[in-house]
Amino acid sequence: MRVNVQEAKTHLSRYLEMVRQGQTVTVCHRNVPVASLVAVPAPATKRRVFGLHKGTVTGLTEAFPILRPGS
Repeated sequence: MRVNVQEAKTHLSRYLEMVRQGQTVTVCHRNVPVASLVAVPAPATKRRVFGLHKGTVTGLTEAFPILRPGS
């Protein structure tokens, strides 16, 4: 789909929804294409594992004496 700059400014949310649905929107200035709106792939998310670095962090008791056991 091709739209002029003014139309893109006026109806940007409408065109962004179209892009979300997989379409490509070409923005033109005086009927010359200057930009394309395309969807960005969603970043892959991984589940976080709690306690992954347990026992690997050292030196905290020297930096923060209140963390020493028995203090």
